[in-house]
Amino acid sequence: LKIPFTASSKDVIHPLFKQQDATSWKCKLCSKISAQPLGKAYTNLVDHFLRKLGVKATDEFSEKASKPENRELSFCDHALVRKNTKLSTISANTMLLNMDLLSDDVRYTIIAEPKGKKIGLAFDAWSANGHHFVAVMAIEALPLFDDALDKNENDSGQLCFIVGNNASVNGSIERKIKLPLIGCASHRLNLAVQSHIAQYDKEVEKVAALMRLLQTSKQKTVLRKMECSMPVIKNPTRWSSSYRMINRNLEMTDYIDGMGTDLTALLPAPREKIKLKSRFEDLGKF
Repeated sequence: LKIPFTASSKDVIHPLFKQQDATSWKCKLCSKISAQPLGKAYTNLVDHFLRKLGVKATDEFSEKASKPENRELSFCDHALVRKNTKLSTISANTMLLNMDLLSDDVRYTIIAEPKGKKIGLAFDAWSANGHHFVAVMAIEALPLFDDALDKNENDSGQLCFIVGNNASVNGSIERKIKLPLIGCASHRLNLAVQSHIAQYDKEVEKVAALMRLLQTSKQKTVLRKMECSMPVIKNPTRWSSSYRMINRNLEMTDYIDGMGTDLTALLPAPREKIKLKSRFEDLGKF
């Protein structure tokens, strides 16, 4: 069983870089000195690491770091393990049998709990690091409901509502089974926040246009030479992307000011910068 592993920037940086002074770090792999301003986390160093070694090195680092926490079941059969543990001796086969028995016990408990009661059905997809762990295709959704009810020995008359995100397929299921859909709370929050911050649209769209221009290959090359963090693009369906975009714009201000006249028309005016900073602080409350 492989569990997706994610490491914090600090966990990645400290083994790979040696701090020279308050704002300078030396890469142990290529000996290059990189500037990392105080209060900016480790964005420049992480960017250098990814550009120098690429995704392959990141995956290898994650794999090595995660291995100690992902032991095979036969681990309990090793002589050294048995010698150095205070737990009772158990074989891999016995452990697997007990896991199956525990699974059955939990299942029967779940079946017994809602007997004769009104229930709701929650369904969703879970993804991590590009792996989709649960996926329900539209064509299979209704048979899946029937199968879930049968396995848990529930009658369709007990079902009062369904819970899911606001995807179109879920709306279709809601109409077909004629039960109310309780949509995603984060979606409703997104709509509320978007309405609340609509007064800043002019300034935000200006920053969004600036970020799109900085996303071009030419401007990215300039940013890399300056060891500046890469731009963040706004996602209309995620209010948090506006927060991250404005934050990145504030971080990049000193770098952008020295990048030439191509960006002049898109640079926020002093009054707009004040509004953007105010909006950034406002969004931070959410």
